[in-house]
Amino acid sequence: MKLKHSVGVCLFGGCLLLLSVAATAETPPPAKSNDKPAEKPAVPTPAAAPGQVKTAPAKSPVTTPPDTKSDAKVAPKEADAKPGLLKVKAGPMEVRISLDAVLVAEEKTEISVAPKEWADLTVLEALPHGSVVKKGDLLVTLDLVKLDETIDALKRARPSAELDLQMAGQEFTALSKSTPMSLAAARRSKMQAEQDLAWYEDKGKPSDEKDVAEVVKNYEDYLSYAQEELNQLEKMYKADDLTEETEEIVLKRARADVERAKWRLEVGRMNAERQLNTSIPREHTAYRDAAEREEINWRKSEAVLPDTLKKKERELAELSKQFELAGKKIADLEADRKHLEVRAPHDGVLYYGAAARGSWAGAALVEKKLVPGGKLLAREVFMTVVNPSKLGLQANIGETERNRLRRDVILTGEIKAIPEAMLTAKLKQIGPVPYGNNTFDAFFSIEKTDAEGLYPGMTCKLAYEAFRSEKALTVPREALRRADNGTRYVLLGNGEKREVKTGIFGDKAVEIVSGLKEGDEILQP
Repeated sequence: MKLKHSVGVCLFGGCLLLLSVAATAETPPPAKSNDKPAEKPAVPTPAAAPGQVKTAPAKSPVTTPPDTKSDAKVAPKEADAKPGLLKVKAGPMEVRISLDAVLVAEEKTEISVAPKEWADLTVLEALPHGSVVKKGDLLVTLDLVKLDETIDALKRARPSAELDLQMAGQEFTALSKSTPMSLAAARRSKMQAEQDLAWYEDKGKPSDEKDVAEVVKNYEDYLSYAQEELNQLEKMYKADDLTEETEEIVLKRARADVERAKWRLEVGRMNAERQLNTSIPREHTAYRDAAEREEINWRKSEAVLPDTLKKKERELAELSKQFELAGKKIADLEADRKHLEVRAPHDGVLYYGAAARGSWAGAALVEKKLVPGGKLLAREVFMTVVNPSKLGLQANIGETERNRLRRDVILTGEIKAIPEAMLTAKLKQIGPVPYGNNTFDAFFSIEKTDAEGLYPGMTCKLAYEAFRSEKALTVPREALRRADNGTRYVLLGNGEKREVKTGIFGDKAVEIVSGLKEGDEILQP
């Protein structure tokens, strides 16, 4: 093995050290006599199942990236390459995409109730999941006895508002006097905070920064003086006839002064860095935050306090209309009474719950509520009426599939419940934003199918051939490297970096468009 050597010189603790560092090998070591013979090229295996990649076995295992279910077939590697090298060869390459999809209704209506006043939504009876309904059919019967009793009680009663009216008048009088005072105080605090910030930015901060610099400069000057004094002493003692003991004492003291000056300078620089990078910015931030808080408080006071006063005034006026308000509440409850008769908006099939990304995962939870005594929530979607004659497909796809699918591409499908049926689908749309698990919503239209009895929620396996070539020049993905400027390259057998342009990426191999030719040898990944 040829090695490049670099020699470094280091002075540490008064000693001179020579360091020799071995660099990366330029060429692989020659094979030893007891090395194992090179493996023979493997025979390509049959077509891969969905979600797998079939390639010829290599000496180094390659792991399929976790974000793709596509299939990729590449040509087997050459066996006549030198040990440690891989000979580039053109051969067949295929990339297939396999997706798990679910049938979804393109026409559906979610069922929920949103009463204005009433909150008790107790179930007496509900149609079962999967019922075929007609427009106007009663889907769920709620217990409305207590609602009827409440409406009757409000019609017979009128609340007394005399005490409330008196208290509201006293509160309005006090608020009318305190509101102007509160507004003036908020405005004054805002102005003071702005003045403090302006002073600090104009004078305080520059003064602090200059003071820090002066402290460091003093330490530097002190060190310079001490060092110069030591140098002069050493020169002087070489020229005079003082005893060696006296020289040692004076020089020792001078050297100690230099060391102390160095330490003080180090500490001074550390403190200066702390002041400049932490303390002064924090103080500046505190001034800015204080000014911003007072600005917010002032704006809030300007917006809220007058409105609060107006609100109190309106409340005082409205207390005289209690009879009118009671009548409005009665009207709202009577409207709720009519709204809580839940009927089918159109013909279709009844599903429990709501579909989320093609899944009816919440149906089991809703089913527990749609029993006698069950409690529904306002604005909760507890049923969905779907039109089974208008279906599509939805799949949650990874980032790799998103890049490989094209608009209006035709895919073949196999319905799990009816595997003998034929189905083709076309990509309509892919959601632009991923979900938390880095998957995107993909929607497909059903182009052709001979299957009958299809309903939303049934699962389907979709497949698509994204790429196929009989003479693709490929290298393992691990052999591909990226330079600092963003270009890709491989290492040739002699260690040379060869820039390449890539085509399609499979799970284990990548197509090389330019930069390599068949027969080139590259380093094994």
